[in-house]
Amino acid sequence: MALMYYKRTSIEGTNRLIYRRALWLICGMVTVVPFDVFAANEGSHVLEHLGSDAVIISILASNTVLLLGFLIRLKQMRKSLSQKTEALTKSEKHIRLMGDNLPSVTVFQLTCSPHHKFSFPYLSKGHESVLGINPDRLIKDAKLAFDQLYEIDIPLLQEAFEQGKQFLAPADLEVRILDTSGNLKWLHISAVPHREQNMLVWDGFVRDISKSKSIERTLIEEKRNFQNLFETIDDFLLICDMNGNLLHSNPSVRRKLKYSKEELEEINLTKLYPKHLHTEACQIIALMQTEQSTTCDFPLTTKCGETIPVEMNIFQGSWKNKRALYGVARNVAGRQRAENALLESRKMLQLIINTIPMSVFWKDKDSVYLGCNKAFSEECGLSSINAVVGKTPYDLFDEETAANVTLRDQSVITSNHPLVNELH
Repeated sequence: MALMYYKRTSIEGTNRLIYRRALWLICGMVTVVPFDVFAANEGSHVLEHLGSDAVIISILASNTVLLLGFLIRLKQMRKSLSQKTEALTKSEKHIRLMGDNLPSVTVFQLTCSPHHKFSFPYLSKGHESVLGINPDRLIKDAKLAFDQLYEIDIPLLQEAFEQGKQFLAPADLEVRILDTSGNLKWLHISAVPHREQNMLVWDGFVRDISKSKSIERTLIEEKRNFQNLFETIDDFLLICDMNGNLLHSNPSVRRKLKYSKEELEEINLTKLYPKHLHTEACQIIALMQTEQSTTCDFPLTTKCGETIPVEMNIFQGSWKNKRALYGVARNVAGRQRAENALLESRKMLQLIINTIPMSVFWKDKDSVYLGCNKAFSEECGLSSINAVVGKTPYDLFDEETAANVTLRDQSVITSNHPLVNELH
């Protein structure tokens, strides 16, 4: 690891510093001349003065003091070196422990010799959970790791190695591997190269990103499905900002309202409604500032001024990380025509029933009247058909007749056979 290299070089540098200082101290002791030499009598011979007992004692005393100072300083330097070495050892141990316990992460050092022989001087224990191979085996034979690379991704790793070899460029890439069980996994590799003597050394880590890749693929698939739905659905799909300015729309909007995509992106949602409804449309947009959803049954207008009856559901969402309003509108022209036709048919049927000179009525399974013709309401002594609806035989007849009518109704329901020519 890079830490081991740093530790070794730091200790070597400290040793060199100690040797240099010791050399300077020794030189100082050799060259020291007591101040008494220069204080000798002018008429005395220098050599005789140097040979005197006082000078010799003075020199020995000075050298003894310097030697003691040197020894004390040497002891302090050794103590400092020992503390630094212990701190580096603890730091290295701590880093190794962290590397071995990082979830789904492998810390490694990879070396490459001039003959392109690869080896792992260090490999944390996380590699076993990623590849399913014992780290000791990989340290002995680094080729085992490369053999599990997905074939398509081998050129990607080779290119990263060449860039590191030529320019010492860091590597940051994602590759696929097959573990020992044959499962496909995604790995994120990040490493920084440096040269150490004649070796190319990579320090980095490998992280298992298979789960995040799986989530990413799921999101891409959901986005693709949503896009297909958005593009093919026949309903009107509109997305606008919180002020009603259109941001996006599906092809159905452009096709049926006769606007181009560029034109729609330049207008406000309110402009797609008839002029006399602009105020109400603005009120709905203002309401959506606080409400999560609402409905709107205003018709839309085409570029040519034609109206299309729609029912629109409007709800809050987000578009490109900003709050937005989504509108899903369905053309109800066909349903309105069907409802109008049904209403006309009911009116016609009611008219026919009312002109029949005999009583006509219909009930539910509990003998509650749901409808009748005019003749029946008059027979019951009521002024309108609506007065009959919701009543029971006990509300319209005497108790005995009502009991017989109710019993007869239940008999028809139970037997599922019609009752013909029966009088009250």
